Amino acid sequence: MKISSRSFLFWVGITLTTLLGGDVRAAKIRHQAIVERVGWEVSGGSAQIVVSVKGAVDFSSHTAPPDKARGLPPRAYVDLKPARLGSAIARQPIKVEDGLVERIRIGQFDKTTVRIVVDLRQPALFDVRTAANPPRLILSLRQPPPKASGARVSKAEQKSPSKPEASKSAEVVATRPFRVVLDPGHGGRDPGAVGVSGESEKKVTLRIAELLAQRLGADPQINVTLTRDSDRSVSLEDRAGIANARSADLFISLHANATADGLARGIETYTLNNTDDQATNRLAALENGLALTGAKGKKGDLAFILSDMLQTGKAKESWSLAEAVQEETTSYLSSRWKSVENLGVKKGPFYVLVGAYMPCILVEVGFLTHPVEGQRLSTRRYQNDLAEGLARGIKRFLRSSAGVSSLENL
Repeated sequence: MKISSRSFLFWVGITLTTLLGGDVRAAKIRHQAIVERVGWEVSGGSAQIVVSVKGAVDFSSHTAPPDKARGLPPRAYVDLKPARLGSAIARQPIKVEDGLVERIRIGQFDKTTVRIVVDLRQPALFDVRTAANPPRLILSLRQPPPKASGARVSKAEQKSPSKPEASKSAEVVATRPFRVVLDPGHGGRDPGAVGVSGESEKKVTLRIAELLAQRLGADPQINVTLTRDSDRSVSLEDRAGIANARSADLFISLHANATADGLARGIETYTLNNTDDQATNRLAALENGLALTGAKGKKGDLAFILSDMLQTGKAKESWSLAEAVQEETTSYLSSRWKSVENLGVKKGPFYVLVGAYMPCILVEVGFLTHPVEGQRLSTRRYQNDLAEGLARGIKRFLRSSAGVSSLENL
């Protein structure tokens, strides 16, 4: 059964919900598109698939019950037309085998149609919405709520059993919590900077991220995800990819600074952009891993980073987020510690922020190589205070008009 259809030129955020067994919606857009990337994130009884598209496209969303004759499980799928697969898209089925999802199949269904099929392990609720800047389609799947055993069903519910469920689902979407992804810098084989106390950057950032997650997670209106919760390697590309797959509202990467002479100190927050500042470019080279590998940055790399940020259209929101975090963190620390340096908000070419679809910042929480600040950064008390200041800044942004607008546009 087709629910409704709508014609529009630009991607506009919409949310649609149905149980497996019927078409969801068709949205008409005029121009041809290229399906460039498909990412996913699975967590227990839920899953999200993010489809990145270049150009405008018609799409229709469907569900199908199990087909025992053909050996097919329950399925949710989307057709995009007119569209073609980009060169980076895998043509082979992607085995997920986790939670609700068995595998994802992507193919050129015909000359003008790309079909993306999600094979499920069990029937599920299926939400579909679009987002702009850049255009993408977001498929969300989750387990239906369990039915209470022995519950009595009213006559009204017997006549229209789907209405209560549709109303409940719409309410959940409209009031969903903010999704925040925290990224503890470095990890695994990459220790990052090493401080005067012998502490590595990867350990310090993980501890601060865990403390920050506790503070944010205590708020029922904030859901938090960490890109790593242990000492393991995560590529720079995958860090932003995790945020995109989660359809995060904010992406915050945490790092600690270092200098050869050990004299510099202070806290600074960065948004993604090109810059001619030599000190910032040296810092970016360290955080991007260029100093560790011996690679040299190229103007082409910086141009790509700048163009990617312009594509996401989140520069203003990222700057507002950076200002809120920088001001609240330094203000709170200054009320409890002496000689806290506020180095301000800046722009820099940090690879970890490339490709993030949401407001994103990189926070340098201090200099591990400074004799005083480096010792502080290794203590639990200072890490707790840092986490508190960061949390205040994040919450301030989320309460602001920029934060609300950011949520509504995703």
